[in-house]
Amino acid sequence: MKVVFWGEISPFEITQNMYTVAELLAFYMPSVQIRIFRRRNPDAEQPKRTARRSGRGTAKQKRNSCKKEVSFYDCGNRSDAKTRRQIREADLVVINLYRDSYGWEHFGEYGIWREERTVFLVSGYWEVSNLRRFMEKTYRIDAGNIAVIPYNNEFQDAAERREAAKFLKRSVKRSEKNKMLNDELRRTVFLFQREISKFY
Repeated sequence: MKVVFWGEISPFEITQNMYTVAELLAFYMPSVQIRIFRRRNPDAEQPKRTARRSGRGTAKQKRNSCKKEVSFYDCGNRSDAKTRRQIREADLVVINLYRDSYGWEHFGEYGIWREERTVFLVSGYWEVSNLRRFMEKTYRIDAGNIAVIPYNNEFQDAAERREAAKFLKRSVKRSEKNKMLNDELRRTVFLFQREISKFY
C-alpha cells in the first residue's frame, strides 16, 4: 500500500507527522510494517530490497513476512509534476494541515485529491471538536476523514526525538492527564487502520 504525505505547511512538520503516524501504527498495530521514502534527502533512510526467500527462513523472518507492508512517501510541500504523479498513484493521500488556516483554502486547487482516498491530518490543535465542526461546515469534509495530533508539549518533544511510542507507554499510567491526547491518537490510528484494511 502506498501512502503519500503532502501539504502546504512546513516540510519539517510534514516529515514529523509522517514519522509520528509511523510510530503510532507500530505501537498500536504491530502487524503493520512501515517503509519510509523521503524525496528531499537522497541519503535519508530507504527500505532495503528484499529477495525472495525459501521456506526455510527463520521463525522471525516468517513472522515479518506475514506483516502488512505499508510504504510512506514524504512529498513535502511540493506541487511539481513528480509530486502530482505520486499523489495520483497513491492508494491513500494524507493532506497535512496545521492549527492555523494557512493552506486550508488551497488543498483542493491542484485537483490532486479525492476524498474517498484522502485523510486530512491536522497537527498542533487543541480544540478538536471545534476543528472538526469547522472543517465539516466550511469545506464539506467528513469528520471520519479528519485525523488530529493534538497539541501537547511533552508529546511534541518525544515525537521530535522519534520517541512517540515510548511516551505513549509512559502516559498510559497517567492517562487522566493525557486522556484527550490518547483518545485522539487512538482515533487517528483507527482511521489509518480502516484505510489499511481496504487493501489487506
